[in-house]
Amino acid sequence: MKPFRIEFIGQPPFSNAHLLANAAQNTHRHRIERGSCAGRKLAVVGGGPLVVNDLDELRAWDGDIWAINFMAPWLTERGVRCKLFSGEPDMPHVASDGAIIGSYVKASTFDAYGDAALAVDFVETVSDGLPGGQSGATRTPAVAFSMGYMDVSFFGCEGSFDDADHVDRHENLESILIIRAGGVDYKTRPDFLLYTKELAQLITTLNGAFHNRSGGLLKAMIENMDTWEIVGVSAALKTHLEEMNGKQGIFDDIYQPLAA
Repeated sequence: MKPFRIEFIGQPPFSNAHLLANAAQNTHRHRIERGSCAGRKLAVVGGGPLVVNDLDELRAWDGDIWAINFMAPWLTERGVRCKLFSGEPDMPHVASDGAIIGSYVKASTFDAYGDAALAVDFVETVSDGLPGGQSGATRTPAVAFSMGYMDVSFFGCEGSFDDADHVDRHENLESILIIRAGGVDYKTRPDFLLYTKELAQLITTLNGAFHNRSGGLLKAMIENMDTWEIVGVSAALKTHLEEMNGKQGIFDDIYQPLAA
């Protein structure tokens, strides 16, 4: 029997008009340089709760560190030098040693960083821009390769959680699901599942250059790519799925009264 899975489709929270309007104000910004970081190591750090176990290694990291969104100030406060990496159009200025951000990020953020910010052109605003996935973590591979990084490690991108869904905050969404991989159950969210699947595929395909240093669901999914399955959904997610599919009761077998 095939493992039970649900195909989720991500919807951008910003209109293309919003992105284009921001990008139009940033045409003069300094862009990333292709090949400029050849031969250097890179750590990409997400906000997964397990990243607390990696702080000593990150403080001693002998390469560059990109911190996704609000992980930049969180790491900076804990003695980890890093650059902000963000593709969020309304991302504000945060404490970091500079930034690599989408050219469609609001102009005031670029202004705050000054020459310490480099712009990345993504496909949403430039026809030959770099592709990306459903999250900051899956936006990084194309950018890293473009800049010449061939040794990239992913920390804090586990895609699962027990209590708080981020190490620095808890968004407490009601749409929750349980994934079983390798005989272990992992609590996650639909948006986390999307990026974890994408990242697992990228790391598996390019395992000579990409290295997973995250635990949780990402590690389990890489090790059980063909057999992981969904075994539980919360009441809120069950209701949403049935509304989207126009049928009632089709998710009864995996419904569990899961707390957010």
